[in-house]
Amino acid sequence: ENIMYRDSSRVLQQLIDQSKNKNKNTNKHQLGLKSLALAENVKNKSKTFAVVCETLKFKQTIDNVLSRAKINPNKIARSLGLMYVMLYDHLFGKGIRGGGAVKRSIVGYDEQLRTALGLLMKEKGVDDAADLVSSAIRNAPKFPRYARVNLLTATVDEVLDELKQDTALGDISVDPDIPYLLRFQTGTDLHAHPMVLNGKLILQDKSSCFPAHALYEVLKPALDKNSVIQAIDATAAPGNKTSQLAALGLNKVFAFDKDARRLNILKKRMVQAKADSIVEASCRDFLSISPSDDENLKKVKVVLLDPSCSGSGMIGRVDHLVDEEEVDAQEETRLAGLSKFQKESLLHALGFPNVDLVSYSTCSIHKEENELVVEHALRSNPEFQLAVALSSWPRRGDENASELDLDQTKRLVRVDPREDMTCGFFVAVFVRKGSSLLAHLWAEQAKKRKMKERRKRRRKTKVDGQKAKKVKI
Repeated sequence: ENIMYRDSSRVLQQLIDQSKNKNKNTNKHQLGLKSLALAENVKNKSKTFAVVCETLKFKQTIDNVLSRAKINPNKIARSLGLMYVMLYDHLFGKGIRGGGAVKRSIVGYDEQLRTALGLLMKEKGVDDAADLVSSAIRNAPKFPRYARVNLLTATVDEVLDELKQDTALGDISVDPDIPYLLRFQTGTDLHAHPMVLNGKLILQDKSSCFPAHALYEVLKPALDKNSVIQAIDATAAPGNKTSQLAALGLNKVFAFDKDARRLNILKKRMVQAKADSIVEASCRDFLSISPSDDENLKKVKVVLLDPSCSGSGMIGRVDHLVDEEEVDAQEETRLAGLSKFQKESLLHALGFPNVDLVSYSTCSIHKEENELVVEHALRSNPEFQLAVALSSWPRRGDENASELDLDQTKRLVRVDPREDMTCGFFVAVFVRKGSSLLAHLWAEQAKKRKMKERRKRRRKTKVDGQKAKKVKI
């Protein structure tokens, strides 16, 4: 149990430390709870993740109780992470397991803590302490567990045949929108599954698969002709989208991330996914890179850009509860900073002279990070236009969010986390007008234009005929 407290408190402390620094640099990529809990030095990953999740849900309540009881947190423990984890167990969990100085300290304050908690519950009008958790977290939709079949190492049928031998996994189905994505029952824990450990299955949320799949849909006719296509994953770590690009037939993927810690996670994941021969990872800031720096980058035709964002589409995610009041107070300022960075990153991607195809995505629901960024990019780059992203996906862009016209808005993808059984997301795909790589797109557009003109002529002929009949009468 001491190991569980050690790992959980360390992960929570890292989140607290990151939260203190997050507004100093809005585009600095920080590790989320999931990445921290899955780190190599964490012994029981799923247990640690669950403990920190539950503790964060009650963090604001614990702060309130300490304030009412007039208890200085430093008197309980030197580590805030450890204090929160053990106070959660004492007040809301199954009780503190084991002994130690922190437990003795908490037990010494027990009467004050219980009195303060009772007063808070009375004030809020609740009989169950669980009802003190914010309704947004309490009522968050429960998504299926998704896992992507790594097409570099296995086929969907092979993986399904192997998985179905394990009856404990329950129902498994192929996702209707991403044909190599599997859907498991909510809460299925696959972190230690042999197929995850050997790289045949990659734990990836459905909407996170959208950017690479949207690029694949546009590129498929060119890939079918065995065209040599190289790509950049601009802000790549921790690497799920990177290995997906590699698995979908791109010959080379240059993966950039300026955070060395996150890039190391990416490199390990590429080895695990057998994608390390395709992916070339570098610890560099994408904004500082130009094709003239590197001869190899001159051949790049595709960019996947998934920059830092507010994460507002991640309903039920608890990372932000580390400093809830601070987040609310600074959200507007942070959004403005993120939007500026996102616009700059997208313009940089579109500025690569030989790049013909760029995907832009966020896990945000805010127009400032989505439609308004796209509008700005198109206005600044008339040589690009939007392609239809994920043509079969029903939910499109927000028509009222920007000055984009209806046709442009319908080319964008939005994901509603409360309706679509996956995290909130946004995807746009930009194509360079007249690109020879995308000749199939222009042929398709010309065909649609001809059909439209033909229908228009037929309607006109029909109307003229009806008018002629009336004249004779």
